[in-house]
Amino acid sequence: MINGQGNYDWYADFKNFAINSMGISGMQFHYWEQLQNTLYNNVNTVNVGASMTPYVPEPNKLEVTMIDIFSRLMMDRTLWLAGPVNDQ
Repeated sequence: MINGQGNYDWYADFKNFAINSMGISGMQFHYWEQLQNTLYNNVNTVNVGASMTPYVPEPNKLEVTMIDIFSRLMMDRTLWLAGPVNDQ
């Protein structure tokens, strides 16, 4: 969906898909939306609340910032595979 500024509105598209294609009720989506707003309300990152990626606190010397879980795992050089590894 394109919003009035000519940008693609990922959130509206996600909401449309969840309700119309996945059978999630509007009330369930509303509760999920409230949970996202509660969790990510005071985060200094743009559009974190609309993200499906989990964010974790990353302590710095002077403050705590939020970082997505995948970047944090990459910093620790942690690798997760979801299937078998073929050596050939």
